[in-house]
Amino acid sequence: MQDGTTIYEFHGQILRDTFGCDLTDSDAFLLFALFHHYQIELSGAVVTDRPNLKAGDRIHAHTQRGCAAALASIWLASEDERADCMYWYRRWNGDWGSYGHAENLNNKESDGLRSLIQKLERHPYVRRFLPEDDDLFDRSA
Repeated sequence: MQDGTTIYEFHGQILRDTFGCDLTDSDAFLLFALFHHYQIELSGAVVTDRPNLKAGDRIHAHTQRGCAAALASIWLASEDERADCMYWYRRWNGDWGSYGHAENLNNKESDGLRSLIQKLERHPYVRRFLPEDDDLFDRSA
């Protein structure tokens, strides 16, 4: 585990540290939705190229391309097609159903996302996840 990471590598770093390559595509898309809809509250000054970010500060929700790149970084050292960020970007906007799916998770997916959040919140860089705009667990919308 590194002492910190750059803002550009932050999401990929916490994914690699937490899950390694042991991530199903189903879970990967839940994490894509999480990173795209939630801010990450930092546990400390762990973003090496942003010294002004400290404990309690937040990294805003990621763009679709940023989420795709973070996921692809898990498999970057392999020949796996998932190492290409366009694999994730196209599937998010195609097969998976993008916002329509993310904002209408079924009970099994919601439970799975909660479990993934709990694992990520044990990462030393992360204090907690907070909705940026849409809370994926709020079914009243």
